[in-house]
Amino acid sequence: MEKKKLVPVVAVSVCLLFALCCMAWAGIEPVPWKPEVNRLNAIENGLRSIHQRVTRLLNIPPDAYTPSSDVNGAVGRLQAMENQLILQNGMLDSVMEEVLQIPPDPNAPEALLPALEGVRAASQGIADSINAYLAVPPDPYAPAFISALTNVQIAAQNIAGDSVEYIRVLGGCLNGTECGCVGRPTACIAFLDPNSCGNQLGCYWSTEPGGGCLGEANSCSSITDLTVCVNQEGCHAGVCVDGNCQ
Repeated sequence: MEKKKLVPVVAVSVCLLFALCCMAWAGIEPVPWKPEVNRLNAIENGLRSIHQRVTRLLNIPPDAYTPSSDVNGAVGRLQAMENQLILQNGMLDSVMEEVLQIPPDPNAPEALLPALEGVRAASQGIADSINAYLAVPPDPYAPAFISALTNVQIAAQNIAGDSVEYIRVLGGCLNGTECGCVGRPTACIAFLDPNSCGNQLGCYWSTEPGGGCLGEANSCSSITDLTVCVNQEGCHAGVCVDGNCQ
């Protein structure tokens, strides 16, 4: 008899637990673009791993005068890195094809641009390290090694170039560069003389009774010429930070 009494109690407990879980789940909203951001972060991590291997190889490059196995081993490792970079580029294209097929979402640039910038910086770092090494012709010169190293540099540069293009498609910008006119323009009514009033786009000076500086100042973002931008009160040339113009 005692065991039979436990059944209803257990059933009620399970129902209550299920109800609480449903309430909790109902309050959790999926983070927009999180899977895509995670995949881009994984690409960046893969690129940084390749960069570490390239750096180790360049610190102790093969000697052309030693047995051929030394050069051949280095060439083999570089060819493997090139193949990995090509795969990483394919993964980048796959992620972005999915993103660009979805109707435009105002949250997409904010969420994806920092991750794309991470991919760009990681791939450009590989290319820059190799460029610095090749700036001074290595001595002794091992043609097969230099050829394989150049192929890795090209593959890394391709990823960086694609990343920049995707950043631009999403309305972003390249870190550290001037990226447009930003800020909040000073209202026309704040100008107390004709000269300063006339210098602010969208404003004009009126000599009529109750006049002064009238009109509505142009928004900073509408100004495409940065030389004009910096001469507008309240506006300044933006600098790109994590794919966003600030």
